[in-house]
Amino acid sequence: MVEGHQCHRVAAAHRRLLVGKRFQAKSPNGRFQQGAEASSLAVTK
Repeated sequence: MVEGHQCHRVAAAHRRLLVGKRFQAKSPNGRFQQGAEASSLAVTK
């Protein structure tokens, strides 16, 4: 199990890289199709 401070460090790194970016989400096996469509090409906050 990852310690809390490590989770926060990784989350902060992802935030720096992804906030304000636009990305395309896909569901290769189709199980997350609606969620992928809803979040695809949305600007992350």
